[in-house]
Amino acid sequence: MNKQQRKQRDLIVASLNDYLDADFVSLANRETMRAAIESARSDLESMQEEEQEKFDNMPESLQSGSKGDDLQTVIDSLEAAVSSLQEALDSIPEGDEPGEEGWADEVADRCNDADSSANDF
Repeated sequence: MNKQQRKQRDLIVASLNDYLDADFVSLANRETMRAAIESARSDLESMQEEEQEKFDNMPESLQSGSKGDDLQTVIDSLEAAVSSLQEALDSIPEGDEPGEEGWADEVADRCNDADSSANDF
């Protein structure tokens, strides 16, 4: 991942800052929240796919070396972040339904997980 891609990743993760606090999440407009989280998930997934393509196109000798290991760490971290954001999306109640107790905490926790995963490398 180059410097420009790291900046892009940082901007994507920063867009989730509002959703790291359960009190804010419980009061936020759900559709706006869903759109922001979906956008971040999609962008990180695209980054993951690009990194996976780089890895797949590396010679096998590099894949099994430190450069390949480093790239695999990036891929795994992005995959974990994408998965956490999907779990956050799945936790947001539909429409005006009150949702299950603790849903706001779950969304905030998953967004925090995504933030941590995306910054693991």
